[in-house]
Amino acid sequence: MNTKTNLSYKLTGYGLLFCTFIGCVGSAEHAQNRQSDPTAPVTEVTILDTTIYQAYVANIQALKNVEIRTRLTGFLEKIYVDEGAYVKAGQPLFKLNDMEYLSNVARSEAVLENAIADGKTIALEVDRTKLLVDKNIVSETDLEVAQAKLSAAESRINEARSMLDFAKMQLSYTTVRAPFTGRIDRIPLKEGSLLDEGTLLTSISDLSQV
Repeated sequence: MNTKTNLSYKLTGYGLLFCTFIGCVGSAEHAQNRQSDPTAPVTEVTILDTTIYQAYVANIQALKNVEIRTRLTGFLEKIYVDEGAYVKAGQPLFKLNDMEYLSNVARSEAVLENAIADGKTIALEVDRTKLLVDKNIVSETDLEVAQAKLSAAESRINEARSMLDFAKMQLSYTTVRAPFTGRIDRIPLKEGSLLDEGTLLTSISDLSQV
């Protein structure tokens, strides 16, 4: 009886030992399998502003861009600036030959002086006619005629003065100045070129704003 009991104990011990061995082997294989599993890289998500660029067909122009043309007919006598030069408002750019326009100013001044002289003469005549009318030497009609002549003389003076102003204005146009501060574009003409009224001299652009 003791022999059977001992045998039973031995078998039970062997069984436990076998199970323990199997469990250890299984744990080792499981640990080995876990170590051989592939791993993936890990990174942090970063929030950034992204600029998206898009190409467009466009034409960039200055906010102020004007053509400079001559107002007179004549020869281009002088070019004061170079292409691409930076100029200030009122700066001289071109000079036209002004001999003809100087003559017009002189002639207009002479016409005005003659008109003023005639007006003074007629004014004296009116004063004398008034004295004669007061003395009953001449009639009121003679005074009215004298006053009409004086009125016509004053009209001629005003006309002559207007013509002089016009001649001076044309003379001022012989010097072409920059209308505003900016940069000069191409200059297609050369000194000595014959210009018609409205001929394009160049263009000027204010590049401070586009």
